[in-house]
Amino acid sequence: GFSVDRAVRFAQLAGAAYCSAASLESWNCGGKCVAHMERPVHVCPGSSTQAYIGAWAGRGLVVFEGTKQFSSMIQDLRAWKETTPWETCSGCYVHAGFLDEWLSLQACVMDKLRHIGSGRGSKIRVAGHSLGGAVGSLAMLA
Repeated sequence: GFSVDRAVRFAQLAGAAYCSAASLESWNCGGKCVAHMERPVHVCPGSSTQAYIGAWAGRGLVVFEGTKQFSSMIQDLRAWKETTPWETCSGCYVHAGFLDEWLSLQACVMDKLRHIGSGRGSKIRVAGHSLGGAVGSLAMLA
């Protein structure tokens, strides 16, 4: 069932995605860096955001940064005029900016998940806020 404590932990994990790559890799980003994150933590740079990958609470974890800079705001705004077919889902159309951001992260994220022992088919956890939540939704279906 639902747990408020667990929801707070995921909110903290999503907040950590806005920290610098160096502080994520050393898992030293204040209260957002929750306990029990296994090392190493890997950071993948995308077109306008980043994602971090690690193992937490016994499973692989991918967390996507949300809208932070002007370039990530542009990705958000592309919804007004652009949807695009998505090869992963026959007959589906998705927000072009969200898809572009996921595609810029996909190879690195998949590689780092394999590196920590959570390759395709593994049960993982995904978190993100704003643009990161949208990219995380696409990642779960990829």
